[in-house]
Amino acid sequence: MIQPTGGGMKVLVIDDDPAILELVTQYLSLSAQHEVRAEHSARDALAAVGEPGAVFDCFLVDIQMPGVDGITLVEFIRERPEYRHTPIIMLTAMEDKDHVDRAFAAGATDYVTKPFDFYDLQIRIHAAGEAAEAKARHSSEAGPDPDVGEADLARGSRLDDPISLPEVEGAIDYGEFENYVRQLLNRRLYRVSAIAVKIGGVEQIHAQFSPEDFRALIHDVAQEVRTALLAVGGILTYRGNGIFLCVPDRRLQGRRNAMQKALNKRHRVVHPTLGRIPSSLYVGDQVPLGTGTGAGVLASLELAIESVEAQNPGLGDLLDAPKRFLNNDRLNDGTGQWDDGAGEPLM
Repeated sequence: MIQPTGGGMKVLVIDDDPAILELVTQYLSLSAQHEVRAEHSARDALAAVGEPGAVFDCFLVDIQMPGVDGITLVEFIRERPEYRHTPIIMLTAMEDKDHVDRAFAAGATDYVTKPFDFYDLQIRIHAAGEAAEAKARHSSEAGPDPDVGEADLARGSRLDDPISLPEVEGAIDYGEFENYVRQLLNRRLYRVSAIAVKIGGVEQIHAQFSPEDFRALIHDVAQEVRTALLAVGGILTYRGNGIFLCVPDRRLQGRRNAMQKALNKRHRVVHPTLGRIPSSLYVGDQVPLGTGTGAGVLASLELAIESVEAQNPGLGDLLDAPKRFLNNDRLNDGTGQWDDGAGEPLM
């Protein structure tokens, strides 16, 4: 259950620092009218979550705590069906990429580093709550029966719907993916690039497949993309419209066309055809991501999507495709070689 964000939320704050607990509790209770409960450890938090009738609308979780750490706590919380979509915001002093990656992969919604601005924290809680409401609403529309399986709860009744892939290692929901990229860029420690992959003929495939079969296909392709493009590590998401977005940990070497060929060779072993449709995957260029602002992140991700759309456009799309992608000489060296320094440390 998720409390509508128009009123106060029931927030559980977990931190082993009593001063942080007191400050956060007072601010959220007085300024934002939230009902706040504070716990000093992951074990105490799990006990609170397990109390009969206990319902929380948001979790604020520190990472470094004695015993069970905050990332493990996030995994435990996400295992409970009633908290599948509940906002979990990391509230931590850990700024390195490894902790950011692990937190989002475990199921974190957002990531706030100490010292933090209380007003910004309030905004982040509100935004996470609204996103969680939308997710829960989407899932209930797709599968109103609470006893149906995860596949039947899949968001994917419409082609442009993002789909959750909890079974795929390194896959996170699209909203969390935007937050993840923003966190990397805010730290300015890495030059980060995104790559988009698209399923060719996805409109016809979606029209032919049941929601369950379409989700199974998305799951299979996500596994193939992770194996082919994220062997070095990284995070991916399914954006909708047959498009996957990836952020590798390090620069991918080699020609884009060679990578696309290798990905399709793997894909066609599992899916030689999809119905009567020949099955192909298309890989876009590595697109350097922009600033850590919301507008900069979104613009860069859209650029990655435009890149893959230009690889196999229909006639109408071909007329509109940006020339920079059709010429393919702006985002690489003109030979298809990927060399933008994605993931290389600047310090």
